[in-house]
Amino acid sequence: MVWTTSLLNNIVIIMLLTSLSGGLLVVIWLGIGAILEKLGFINIVYELLKMVIAFFFLPISYLGLKLFGRKLGHGFLFAPISAEWKELVLILGIWAFVVVLALGALGYEIYRMNRYFRSAFTAKKEARELLAEICEELKIPVHKVELKSSYRTQIPCVTGVWRAKVILPVEEFEEETLRVILTHELTHFKQKDLLLKRISLMVLILHFFNPLAWLLFEKIQVWSEYACDYRSYPHCGGIKHYFEVLMGFASENKGRVSFSSQLYEDRHELVERVKKLSKVSKIKKRAKLSVVLVMCVAFMGSSISVGAATMQTAKAYEHLYRAAESATSAEFDEAVSSEYVLYTESGETLGITLIEDATVTVTRALYNIVWDVPARSRVSAPYFSLTEGQSVVVTASMLPADIEVKVGLESANGTRRYVLAADWASYSFPIEEDGSYRVYIQNDSYTDVSVEGSYIIK
Repeated sequence: MVWTTSLLNNIVIIMLLTSLSGGLLVVIWLGIGAILEKLGFINIVYELLKMVIAFFFLPISYLGLKLFGRKLGHGFLFAPISAEWKELVLILGIWAFVVVLALGALGYEIYRMNRYFRSAFTAKKEARELLAEICEELKIPVHKVELKSSYRTQIPCVTGVWRAKVILPVEEFEEETLRVILTHELTHFKQKDLLLKRISLMVLILHFFNPLAWLLFEKIQVWSEYACDYRSYPHCGGIKHYFEVLMGFASENKGRVSFSSQLYEDRHELVERVKKLSKVSKIKKRAKLSVVLVMCVAFMGSSISVGAATMQTAKAYEHLYRAAESATSAEFDEAVSSEYVLYTESGETLGITLIEDATVTVTRALYNIVWDVPARSRVSAPYFSLTEGQSVVVTASMLPADIEVKVGLESANGTRRYVLAADWASYSFPIEEDGSYRVYIQNDSYTDVSVEGSYIIK
């Protein structure tokens, strides 16, 4: 149970730390992006946004803390503060329920899209020839693109992540208009926008509790269009003609299809895009040195900010941990029974096999023991240093439950204090002088005993 609780606790911590790092980089991107946009580097702003997405998947902060081996109290970093199994299961259960529900909806939308375009047929020869010409201009392998027509759509769109399928409505387009349409849609494909939108949707599903994940999803939709405009208009006769064609599809929403990039444009958003691209096109000379400096500052600022936020999180956890540690000690005091008789002995016991330095794992403030104690043997933990006034609380569960064993504390001088118990034991051993001590379980019977428990140093 302790191991499972620790695993669940670490899953929650990984999720929260990763969401914190990703969200922080979204905030940093907003500031850096504004500077790069003024310098005219719209395409770089979009590329940086793609990098931000990675931090919502990679547990950089958690792995960094684990790598440096930062410890809290007597336990390791991010070990459970308390064995609140039910609370951890509830948190992960709610998260998993929302994720599974969202993934189910995602799968259904993909199924709907595939059905929607199932009746599409090969486009006219003239359109396919123009498509091949544009593919050559954009350096896209023509065999990766398929041009279709469909009666089910009134606006052009492109689907497919690895192989593009451009769907045109069944109507006649002038060649220059069709060039704008195909260039726009193929640029989306070349930028891998559909793949990026699906990945950003996965970020949103996994981090639905983080408002900055929602902001990231929104920015991906907007900036994919900015970057597409930036790369498309030089192939389409300039900004004016390019946006005149796009404006023709901005009058109304004619039925949008999920998981496709459609030429339907919101008129208000399109006006903003015209302003943005016009401003960028007027920048006569874009200083490459400036963007290098901005990128260096962005990298340094991101690293420092994420590192600082991570360490602050660790410190906050440490304060919470230390507060919970005292509460944990009180719980153990309540569990200690006054029914036990304390015995003292020293020297060797004839016929008893000694098994020293048995494995002990540390979780929170607890030293956990899972020992098989053979018949006629004494299993001991490694020594640790204690000072007068401290105490060691030992709790253990034994199987078979009817076998009585010695649960005790041994000093370096060979003095052993112990209580006799069967099935279950919990006892607090006070420390009366400074020295080295170790916990032990002694089985005087002729039956092997399995012991699972822990001890805490107060």
